[in-house]
Amino acid sequence: MKKQQKMKKGLPRGRPFKPGQSGNPAGRPLGSLNKLTLAVLAGSQEAKQKLAQPLMLDKNLPFECWGDCYVQLGRAFRKDSLTLKDPQATVIPQAEMLDIRKFRQTILWKNRHYFIQDGWLFDRRTYKAVKIKRLGA
Repeated sequence: MKKQQKMKKGLPRGRPFKPGQSGNPAGRPLGSLNKLTLAVLAGSQEAKQKLAQPLMLDKNLPFECWGDCYVQLGRAFRKDSLTLKDPQATVIPQAEMLDIRKFRQTILWKNRHYFIQDGWLFDRRTYKAVKIKRLGA
């Protein structure tokens, strides 16, 4: 008996509004943004701030040492300031296979031996390119 009394006091089951009646008659205010849009806009502002900073050499990723600069992921960085040597320079694209005719170095990265050429990693056994998982990117 008590359960039936509690059921009567609560909201009616099914659709609480009559046909044609809205649950929010005023609607959403014009120009209001939802949480997802606000998060995307906040993220784009952070991205703009990161892009405004000069690109620097990442010590966590493998890099190649040339005479006057370091090369990492196809970009040349100054040895003294670790900033890009020439921001307008084109990035050397990653090849699928190591070119054995060009200069390469052997490095130890994450307890494995690799070849590095133009700042890109290659497997020593197969000469195939190694994809590097970046942190935070």
